[in-house]
Amino acid sequence: MAQSHTVELYLGTTRTRLTNWDGYAITTDLFKAGAPWTFALWYSADQDSAWRRLRAEAQLGAPVVVEVDGAPQLNGRLEELTVKDSREGASLTLSGRDLAAPALDWQADPRTHVTGVALDDALTALFAPLGLNVVIGVDAAAATLVRSRGVRGGRGLTSQTTPRRNLVSRSHPRPGERVWEVAESIVRRLGYMMWVAPAPNGELAIVVDVPRYDQRPLWQLTARQRDGRTTADSNVLEAELRASIRDVPTVAYAFGRAPRGDAPPARHVAGVGNNRLNTYRDYLVGTDRLGSGSQLVVPTGTPDPSLPEFLSYDSARPPDLDQAGNVPGAIAATTAPAGGSTIRTVRRGFANAGLQGRGLVVDPLPPQPVYLTSARAHNPATSEREAARVLAERMAHWRTVTATVQGHGQTVDGTGRLYAVNTMAHVRHDQFDIDEDMLVYRVEMLGSRREGQITRLTLGTKDAIALEPAAT
Repeated sequence: MAQSHTVELYLGTTRTRLTNWDGYAITTDLFKAGAPWTFALWYSADQDSAWRRLRAEAQLGAPVVVEVDGAPQLNGRLEELTVKDSREGASLTLSGRDLAAPALDWQADPRTHVTGVALDDALTALFAPLGLNVVIGVDAAAATLVRSRGVRGGRGLTSQTTPRRNLVSRSHPRPGERVWEVAESIVRRLGYMMWVAPAPNGELAIVVDVPRYDQRPLWQLTARQRDGRTTADSNVLEAELRASIRDVPTVAYAFGRAPRGDAPPARHVAGVGNNRLNTYRDYLVGTDRLGSGSQLVVPTGTPDPSLPEFLSYDSARPPDLDQAGNVPGAIAATTAPAGGSTIRTVRRGFANAGLQGRGLVVDPLPPQPVYLTSARAHNPATSEREAARVLAERMAHWRTVTATVQGHGQTVDGTGRLYAVNTMAHVRHDQFDIDEDMLVYRVEMLGSRREGQITRLTLGTKDAIALEPAAT
């Protein structure tokens, strides 16, 4: 049996509480800020007082808080009001987005100083001109507990923070860049993701973290068939499996240039292999003074001619790594680099054995390389994170499941919990040949008098997003 949920909208500075809705849509997303919400109300004699109250208090720009069963889902502001009249009757629709919306729409002040300051302070300074009260580094686990009713209330959410004291290097807003765009570019260069958390006290709470794949699954999403009939434990009403390699690189190279100083500027490249799709296993990182021609060669095959002259390896079939994570027999160039520059290799496993086991992607997949140039990549470590970031973005949605279920949550360990992003679910779908844990990316809570309350969940493959934040 699906749970019945109370959906409330608190409107304006007076926090007028409204619960009598004919329809609503509430969306939260791990990857897209500015989560949209919509509430609709039909006029009737029975709802005349609610209608008049809304018309009087619904002012564009007014703050709103959306709660389900007392758990805050988002806080934002009213952006659009639509009144429609027809032979079927009159309707009133309120809609908007969460508090990240102004940062998505409006531009950053180019005079904002963010170079050489801690990440928390840099982000706070970027959002300040928008008049938003921002709390940076809200604990991801705490945000999930509040949104999913893992804890009651949530008024103290913004006091639970994880400080991000990474120093921001050589960054400033350029004229025309939007606030969220600048903030996200800084966060990504440091190896993090950034998303909005619910904060019913009117603040913009921002999580700076990476996906949590190490959680135990909270949800069971099941679609099983036995003797041609749907089993009693099946709770998926509709589902879709989507897999695509169209925009997914097999390897990404990020080029950068060290800042000019006493010596000529150095160039560098970071190559990140994507063996979540095939057998690439290495990070290959090299630096080289312009024109030196020094090389790093892995002598197990013919060097890849598509790589820069100072960095090459056998991209078709890299050798297995030893216990230390290195390629056996790898050697550096015998010619010393000019001007005292260095060349080095860093290798880390990107194993995802379950992917090859599914047989969904041919092995090896023909090369699909991406070459990146970043004006803000001033050292090999930054370039490496830039390459890893692009792979993470492209891999995030390469294989997803969208499932529609009744209600907005499930009973977990005897307690009613609400679906939330950045939680794990165990998905079993006989038609898709899936029986595995997946991460919840997107939650769409939908309600109407005709269809009742349903939730559409989008889930991604476990460990698809590989990010390694920079050390503080």
